[in-house]
Amino acid sequence: RAKRKHDPASVAASVKEIPLEKRRTQRALAVAMDVSRGTIQRWKLEGVLKAHRAYLKPLLTDTHKTWRLMHCASHVDQSTGHFGDQLNVIHVDDKWFYITTDGKRYYLAADEDEPTFKCVHKSHIRKVMMLCAVARPRAINGPIHQGAMWDGKLGIWPVGEMEEARRSSVNRPAGTMVWKNKNMNRELYRDMLINKLIPAIQQKWPLADRHRREIVIQQDGAGCHIEESDEAMRQALAAAHVNAKMYTQPARSPDLN
Repeated sequence: RAKRKHDPASVAASVKEIPLEKRRTQRALAVAMDVSRGTIQRWKLEGVLKAHRAYLKPLLTDTHKTWRLMHCASHVDQSTGHFGDQLNVIHVDDKWFYITTDGKRYYLAADEDEPTFKCVHKSHIRKVMMLCAVARPRAINGPIHQGAMWDGKLGIWPVGEMEEARRSSVNRPAGTMVWKNKNMNRELYRDMLINKLIPAIQQKWPLADRHRREIVIQQDGAGCHIEESDEAMRQALAAAHVNAKMYTQPARSPDLN
């Protein structure tokens, strides 16, 4: 029995007429085109078809696009036309971290006991929120640490506190110190910036760069974050003799932080 010949142009035209929801898998596309899965696979190998994974993107209005363009243009050196080094920018954000993951891989000695980790359910692994602050790594140019590298890590701090368990359970008696997550709000965020981030800048920011230009603390526009003109933050920076300012990145721009 002779095989049917398919013209690549006609195949492409037929595929384009099929709704996207009916060609999410090779099996579904084969059913929609009334061919075998092997034919679909052969077309893919021949370059007639290609696989694509679609990811959700932020919905941007013209205003958002303008803000993003202005943000990017502000980092361009007008004298050279190149982007600046952004060595004065600190990226600050709060992130959730799971305390463990499933399926961790280890290398053990042949006679070593295998470690076990337990939780109530694999879909309910405990997590903790952390406030993270990081800048660009750089070489430190100074008389003491000439040529040394700074990794740019200012700190990562948990959002919560240890407190006594109010009730007994099968896991621990009442009074045992347990970790309690806190909901991030503007007051807590401001307090962590003042009492965690500013001391970290004083301790870790390279001396050669500290007074060379103003430090920019960049955050996203989450509702719990402070305003750029927050008076308490401004006073704390002035009291610590840190030349820095707050900056909120354009809305719907997660790729900027």
